[in-house]
Amino acid sequence: MEIARLDCGDDVYSGVPPLNRSGFEELAERYDTDFTTTPVGSALRRIVWARLENVFQPSQRILELGCGTGEDAVRLARGGIDVVATDASPAMLAVAREKARRAGCLERTDFQCIPIEAVGRVLQGQRFDGVFSNFGALNCVRDLSSLSADLSHLVRVNGALVWVVMGRSYAADWFNRSPRTLAALTRLEELAQGSSALASWSDHYLLEARRSATPAG
Repeated sequence: MEIARLDCGDDVYSGVPPLNRSGFEELAERYDTDFTTTPVGSALRRIVWARLENVFQPSQRILELGCGTGEDAVRLARGGIDVVATDASPAMLAVAREKARRAGCLERTDFQCIPIEAVGRVLQGQRFDGVFSNFGALNCVRDLSSLSADLSHLVRVNGALVWVVMGRSYAADWFNRSPRTLAALTRLEELAQGSSALASWSDHYLLEARRSATPAG
């Protein structure tokens, strides 16, 4: 079955580095096989989902940055959360939308082709109860200060921000081949979420914050 691609106008890419625009296009069709459904991908995502279930609530409207193939958007939507899921890759978004269709949650997912650097401009005037980004999408953003300022105008007061950033090294193939090592990694990742001392040893680190009463910028 051919998956329909979402059309992304050239204007949304204004000022966005070329890597962020096209770097993940060729990965879309195999991303779930190469990462999402692997032992390490599943283990890391379970850690993230456990945190999300404590942060976001049904009926809330959440902005997802760098949604990829939509695995997290579908999970949130199945929990009764409305998700505006954004990504710079039309190919990734096509896979994500088809995944949401198969899961029967298209009514709670709004997939939009928006690079992270452009969310403040494209979504200006909209309001969200929180913002979420998983598995290193934010590692591709050069100016996090500008992004934070943009998000402060999109997220309601006391809205939650949950970011998952990646460390400098990542040995997924090794962990996938060794169940014992994968178990050790999973335990380390769980402990690292509550310990700044262990954070430097973590491949993926969860950052959580709340929108203050005074917007940045």
